[in-house]
Amino acid sequence: MGNYRLVVFAAALAALSAQGAGEDGWEELFNGRDLAGWRVVGGEAKFSVEDGCIVGTGVPSNIGINTFVATEREFSDFDLKVEFLCESGNSGVQFRSADRECEYAPRRKVFGYQAEITSGGGATGRIYDEERRGYRHGVIWLDANTPKERAALAAESFVKGGWNEMRVRCEGPRLRTWLNGNLVADVLDDVDAKGFVALQVHVQRPPKAGEEFKPMRVRFRRVRVKELAAPRAAREAVPIDQQMARKAFDPKGDNELVEIVMDGRRVLRLNGMEIYDSANPAPAADAAGKNKEAK
Repeated sequence: MGNYRLVVFAAALAALSAQGAGEDGWEELFNGRDLAGWRVVGGEAKFSVEDGCIVGTGVPSNIGINTFVATEREFSDFDLKVEFLCESGNSGVQFRSADRECEYAPRRKVFGYQAEITSGGGATGRIYDEERRGYRHGVIWLDANTPKERAALAAESFVKGGWNEMRVRCEGPRLRTWLNGNLVADVLDDVDAKGFVALQVHVQRPPKAGEEFKPMRVRFRRVRVKELAAPRAAREAVPIDQQMARKAFDPKGDNELVEIVMDGRRVLRLNGMEIYDSANPAPAADAAGKNKEAK
């Protein structure tokens, strides 16, 4: 799960297990005609609109960064649904992400949470930390505790060469993903509280002499978001007992965080286990260096 500080809302009960439901309140982020409200950032891959879909196509590139088409808006607590068809290669759905200067100026590098997409379905829906805690920096998946049985069930639902649906839901520090309605990742991580949504085309190197270049292609449609009405204005961070929180957190099911305030004393219980007491607070996690994006 990694180091994290739990974000606590002022409400007496923060329903981390709420899953949202109806289609009411959903907003289309892609108009089906053009990329209005989006911008391309990162490498040299191309994005276009064809037949009501956002189409990402890889190109031979010596620039070692992935390419994204990102929303101009930022989102904090939300439910997101994206339909995708990954014809070949590797892709992903970024969320609560940002971009920064990099060695390929004036291009910028995207970093942040990513729900993985692969053309074969394996690992699709797992949460990766793009250009920060990822492969090059020692962390493969943020959802390292995802049960194998649950991941396998989701992978079995993947339609190879066809349309699939990715769902991402962020509520405070709780991040969840679904593939075709099947829960994949369920983690706690509070490095990013808000950021843009983006769709990825992975970088492709030029082919070797005599080899044919085969561009990665991925299509996206029905990109919908439903912002959640969490009382963000009243939240605060507290130094929870991380060891106890890891023990209490159930990656296989719903999790309930309860806040009890009495005579000025605040106690937090995760699934019935006490993870914070203002009368005897745990020391703050020394994770500042670990949680910054790699420069």
